[in-house]
Amino acid sequence: MVLLAVLFVCLALAAGWFILVGQNCKKSRTDGILAVMGSGGHTNEIIRLIEGLDPDLRPTHFVFGHDDRLSQLKLEQSLKLKSKAYFIISRPRAVGQSYLTSVVTSLRTFMDCCSVFNVFMPRLV
Repeated sequence: MVLLAVLFVCLALAAGWFILVGQNCKKSRTDGILAVMGSGGHTNEIIRLIEGLDPDLRPTHFVFGHDDRLSQLKLEQSLKLKSKAYFIISRPRAVGQSYLTSVVTSLRTFMDCCSVFNVFMPRLV
């Protein structure tokens, strides 16, 4: 019961933070596309999908996990983009992390994602 109360308070704080930050940030609605890059083999799959797109339709904004520098490097080597922006978010759960503590880290990741959407509001994710 206490865990549910703590979870509710955390969600309420996250929602309040999202509203507060959203009022103070300049939102730029563009025709941009946001690509969420995976790790490992998923990065190569996403890069191949992006390469198949018309250059005018390619994503210009990318999201990476905070510990995934290899995906960012692969993306820069594979694609020659005119403009790009990177967003780094925390991982919701580390390998071997307990499910109980992953609630807290998932809330942190949620807040990171809210920050991304406060800065950039893509037409397509």
